[in-house]
Amino acid sequence: MAYDPLDDGEFIDINNDADDEDLGSHVEQITTIGTSNEWTNFRQNLMKFMMKTQLDSERGPGKNKRKWNEKEDEKLVAAMLDVLNSSPHYKSDNGFKPGFLQAVEKQLAILLPEAGIKAKPHIKSRIKTMKSDWSIVHDMLSCKNTSGFGWDYNNEMLDAPQDVWKAYLQVHTNAKRWRGKKFPHYRDLCNVFGNDRANGRDAFG
Repeated sequence: MAYDPLDDGEFIDINNDADDEDLGSHVEQITTIGTSNEWTNFRQNLMKFMMKTQLDSERGPGKNKRKWNEKEDEKLVAAMLDVLNSSPHYKSDNGFKPGFLQAVEKQLAILLPEAGIKAKPHIKSRIKTMKSDWSIVHDMLSCKNTSGFGWDYNNEMLDAPQDVWKAYLQVHTNAKRWRGKKFPHYRDLCNVFGNDRANGRDAFG
């Protein structure tokens, strides 16, 4: 037989006001609430942190870099050539005149409408990298103080005997990565950057 506590004749009144009064006599009553700046400071610090995080994601170190793929590089070179062919005034003796990057951006928006590539920082940064790469290879092929290097048209890369590479790399360590590496846009970049290194012999005229 199941046990029923009510059978003992004891009943607990949960609404007993007397019990509440007894309990209240032992509880510290809250009569005033003081002000505090902790919550305000927390919100301000949180807002500053969120703003800093947003700025870091947009302008922080390395955040301006974009990983370009082969198709994008190809279209960038094509866009630069299109702009320079249609508007030669953008080319100067030491680089490009104002407005060139914006013109290339407009052309890329046609060639790569979904890429979202901007003049700054994307195009400016990539052109700087391309010019640096082109300059290294161009010096190996065209400068008066270098000899033995040729161009492999089939594989689109530098070609030279082992002893020529060895001697050159002892002095020019930054050229090591171009040994056996393709540079498919080199000849087009000669038309883009060529005026910047007009002296010396030119492998492509």
